[in-house]
Amino acid sequence: MGKFGISRRNFIILSGSAVAAGMIGISCDNTNDNQTDLVQPRVRQSIDGLLNIALNIGFASNVLTGQGGPVNVFTRTYNRSIPGPTLRVNPRDTMNIELINNLPPNIDTIPINMFMPHKTNTTNLHTHGLHVSPSGNSDNVLLMINPGEVFTNTIQIPPNHPGGTHWYHPHKHGSVDIQMTSGMSGVIIIEGELDKVPEIAAAREVVLLFQEMNLSSEGVVENPDLTATTIGSVFPSDQTLYTVNGQLKPVLRARPGEVLRLRCVNGTIGTFYPLQLDDHDLNWIAHDGISFPEVRTVQETLLAPGNRNEFLIKAGAHGTYQLRGLEFERSSNLIRDEVELLTLVVEGSPMDMPLPTTLVEAPYAPITDGELTGTRELVFDTVDNDGQFPSGYNLDTANIIDGNLYQEDIINQNIQLGAVEEWTIVNNASEVHNFHIHTNPFELIERNGVAEDPPLWGDTVVLPAGGSVKFRSRFLDFTGTYVLHCHIIDHEDLGMMQNVKVSI
Repeated sequence: MGKFGISRRNFIILSGSAVAAGMIGISCDNTNDNQTDLVQPRVRQSIDGLLNIALNIGFASNVLTGQGGPVNVFTRTYNRSIPGPTLRVNPRDTMNIELINNLPPNIDTIPINMFMPHKTNTTNLHTHGLHVSPSGNSDNVLLMINPGEVFTNTIQIPPNHPGGTHWYHPHKHGSVDIQMTSGMSGVIIIEGELDKVPEIAAAREVVLLFQEMNLSSEGVVENPDLTATTIGSVFPSDQTLYTVNGQLKPVLRARPGEVLRLRCVNGTIGTFYPLQLDDHDLNWIAHDGISFPEVRTVQETLLAPGNRNEFLIKAGAHGTYQLRGLEFERSSNLIRDEVELLTLVVEGSPMDMPLPTTLVEAPYAPITDGELTGTRELVFDTVDNDGQFPSGYNLDTANIIDGNLYQEDIINQNIQLGAVEEWTIVNNASEVHNFHIHTNPFELIERNGVAEDPPLWGDTVVLPAGGSVKFRSRFLDFTGTYVLHCHIIDHEDLGMMQNVKVSI
């Protein structure tokens, strides 16, 4: 047995044994191996202001279908499926999300090094993008739910929360990568004013959750290698699968002239998708769950890990078209090739559905110079490990913020409730990083010294190699401690994170 869970050999044995599967958690086989059409995740809708849902966390067998399948996998899951269910709620609703941790016990009861992967079967829940409390049993990523424990997150949606597309995933430091690459994430939809625009209300809604699964040749997630000296080797794998709603290059069908609303969520652990649909405009209507006042028509747009973009597409002539994640260069020696994510098949009798020209009033007003109460600068970097990092941190490089790896007991950013600040995030590294902060969205106003026109509201932004971004944010409504970090998940798990405390 490996240090951090079940060995590759035992994974194979257990995946074929109903008795053993019952011992370690839950198991479920999807038997429709020939399925190629895109499947929507199961939906759980709030009723009378309340959504009660149990997320049963355990190992399960699944079959990844689609044009690239079938592929058998055996991974950590929510409710036996990849991905987890889609949660649909409204402003003012309460979500009671019960986490039932049926994963096997951690082998490392006392971690060797908090900067390396540890307690990979301990978990928690982050509602990425929601403006909700980060404290208590709400969106508190400092909680730890150990194997055998049951914990209920109670998330109260504010009455003025904008409608939009968000998502949930584990966020226990040291175990995020191994759980997310298993397929543990799901979409959250808050319904709002944008849904009432007539042309949008008439469009067919399609949820697209992009995930990245790094697996052994047997379809399991390997245990971390704590003797590795390079970041990539800490998380060993034989194959990387790029999935859409737990499928491999599925088929999405539409009629000529039909308008589809695509809710796109990048739930990968580190894959950047410059999205493009062959011979079709992307009519961009929202970013990171925040709607635009007008449609922005583009040919492609970057969807970084953690980002959500919503598009309307009007299906063209009969034919077959690819939704592609185009080539993306993370550094001079690390380029991710183009990925075909799904196939749009346009067939059947024509329709003539209109596209909107105007949408709804922007949910957030621009932040003016006169509102600002302070400024900050944070520096992200990738540096050689010349011995300044703790014993047991074997990596030859370290991804750091302001010169340090994450320390759980240190508050790096103290902020007063009600502050309105302008932050400059500098990336001194020769590779791209990806900034994300919890709880409060920000208004991106500048990239590499060039004004963002128009400014873009969001919660996750790419940090260009050797460059910088500048944004403004209002720290409103909620006190508590939460985090900012690189949303390349292996960087986060290996220490590229800071604590933020908002106080009265």
